[in-house]
Amino acid sequence: MGPHLLNPAWASNYPEHSQYEHARLLNMEMSMSADRASLPHRDTLDATADQVIAACDGDVRAAVCALIVAKGFLETELMKSMRQTRGEYPRGRVKSSEGG
Repeated sequence: MGPHLLNPAWASNYPEHSQYEHARLLNMEMSMSADRASLPHRDTLDATADQVIAACDGDVRAAVCALIVAKGFLETELMKSMRQTRGEYPRGRVKSSEGG
């Protein structure tokens, strides 16, 4: 589980995230970490890690920083998507493709 989600300071750095959204992200990350079957194989992880490090000219610290920035971007995009989806599908009123 990412330590940033457990740290209350993380939420204050992103005022656009409500406590509800913060709790939802924490719950999502916990459930994803519990699903070990969906994790890539070690060979795939090693190859991907090598690619990221190579893209940063062999600087492992720069690779970690780049991944942290990318993760933050993806979290922001996820929150935007969740806010948009929440407005489009009120509870109990989702229409099926058959018009029901």
